[in-house]
Amino acid sequence: MIYSQNKIEFIIKDGSSSNFHEEIIHNKNSRRYKLNLTTSQYHETRIFWNLSSSKFRDDLGFEFYQYQSSRNKLNNGLLAETIVSLLNSTKIFGNYSAQKNDFLKIWLEYKHPIIHNKSRPYIGDFISFIYNKEWKINNGYDHTDFEYETLQEGEIILF
Repeated sequence: MIYSQNKIEFIIKDGSSSNFHEEIIHNKNSRRYKLNLTTSQYHETRIFWNLSSSKFRDDLGFEFYQYQSSRNKLNNGLLAETIVSLLNSTKIFGNYSAQKNDFLKIWLEYKHPIIHNKSRPYIGDFISFIYNKEWKINNGYDHTDFEYETLQEGEIILF
């Protein structure tokens, strides 16, 4: 399913495609299959999203891992306020109706994560949203006490 408004397009991952994030990489290490990229292709990123629903409250808290806080914008200029207004104004995710403590995470990944058999560093930029009567930017630790189950995931394309 595709939804677009304000030059943002949410593409929902189809259940039949198992390799949504992966590209075909040839197994031979020769010059013939070497990936030659320009500077702009090297720095090219893709935007992914994941919508999760809270299953149950975890009473252990968040003391077993270090939590990284959500940002207000991604490196490519996508603002959290733009996405919140889009989420609250229209129905994007098809037949899905939001429930309390549902969680939406949007993050960046490199288009070419492995170059010359070496993995590139993790970008670490993400925006997260939590639903409580309406979608809001998750700046704190609101979602850390819940165990989540993935409902839908996909990719965002900017125009």
